[in-house]
Parts: sequence; C-alpha cells; structure tokens
Amino acid sequence: MSKATSTLPLNVLDVLKVSTTALPNGDVGQSYSFQCSAIGGLPPYSFSALNLPVGLSMDAHGLITGTPSVAGVANVEIDVVDAAVPAVVATAPIVAPVVVEPVV
Repeated sequence: MSKATSTLPLNVLDVLKVSTTALPNGDVGQSYSFQCSAIGGLPPYSFSALNLPVGLSMDAHGLITGTPSVAGVANVEIDVVDAAVPAVVATAPIVAPVVVEPVV
C-alpha cells in the first residue's frame, strides 16, 4: 500500500470592502483628485465607479481625477474587485454625495 502526502497553502482573507466612506466636494472648472481605498480580500484591487459628476473619471487603481464641468450632486457608487480566484466584488454607495459647486 502506498501513501502520498502534500502540503498546500490555504489563504484565509478578511472580507473585501471599500473603505472610502465619503468624497470631498469639488468646484466647477477646478482640478479634482481623490484616491479611494479598499481593505480585505486579496490585493491588487481593481476599482470602478458609477454616477461620477460630468468631467470626472476613476482609474483601475481607485484614483478619481478630472475637472467637473456641471454643478450638482452626484450619488456615487464605488465597486472594487480583488485578485482572488474566483474574484470577490464589493460595492459601496457613498452616503455623503459629491457636491460640485459653481465658482462664483
């Protein structure tokens, strides 16, 4: 009778979540930049956002940049995906919305 033994790694990860809870206000026509963050899961993370104000965009690293062109309130939703297989997705609606003020 034969016996084989193998040692395998087992990663136990914290729950993935977006750790950004609010976004700073911006001004129409003024440059905007803010880095969003996440915790848990298996880095590296890939970010995306819905409902950003006109003129702003988010890169895959969670950096929101641009120049807002329209005043108003945007209820932004941030999604993050981790590198686990299968990947885990976390979504965070930002409770405090981005307010873009007109320059006076």
